[in-house]
Amino acid sequence: MISIKTVNDLVLDILDKNNGKYLTGEEVTRLVNISSQELFDELVGITNKKLDGRTNVVYGKSQNTDRRLNPFRTNVTIPVVSGEALLPSDCGKITSVLISRDMPVALKRIDEDRLGMIYGNPLREPNDEEMYYLEDTEGLQILGALDSVHVKYLKRPSPALYAEKDETITAGSRTVVRKVYDEDNSVDLEWGEGETLDIVNRVLAKVSIPLRDQFLSQQVQVAKINE
Repeated sequence: MISIKTVNDLVLDILDKNNGKYLTGEEVTRLVNISSQELFDELVGITNKKLDGRTNVVYGKSQNTDRRLNPFRTNVTIPVVSGEALLPSDCGKITSVLISRDMPVALKRIDEDRLGMIYGNPLREPNDEEMYYLEDTEGLQILGALDSVHVKYLKRPSPALYAEKDETITAGSRTVVRKVYDEDNSVDLEWGEGETLDIVNRVLAKVSIPLRDQFLSQQVQVAKINE
């Protein structure tokens, strides 16, 4: 996992070196979560588009990219009611749909056009043993006699939180209250530590500060080359 405090400290340190700009804990939290979701969407191909509008999927192209997404792999058994299975709200990308956890036989993914071609071909009788699934905006349409399916998927990143608490400092007759990091109520990022610099770079870009630190910049570029 990535410490939200580490990200906050790196961001503020680089901002201070460049122009003295300061971000509150709330602002850091918001920008970090936007950046985290942005990175996830790019890796699974949601926002990484070609010029013709087709998705340029990164996920599955290399072991390195697959490894980066390991913290988000999960699975669940979902009941099928009237041929429909509702997906979990945190589902970001389906990797496979199986008959069951104990019977890892995969259903075939299909789209509406191909489904129409299969069942509209008079030379090809529908086969009850063939099972397909069709993705829609809310869940899966299951084509096959199943009461449930086992879905493996990549869940979306959970929100991180840089929490703060008041600390009172007394010096003589003077009392000052300041905000300090609250470790107990903070929530770290689920990404592996190797994604720290990428997240930091994305946060800085959103406050119009380029990553000028040569070492950090090189590390981010190396990570992109290895994708």
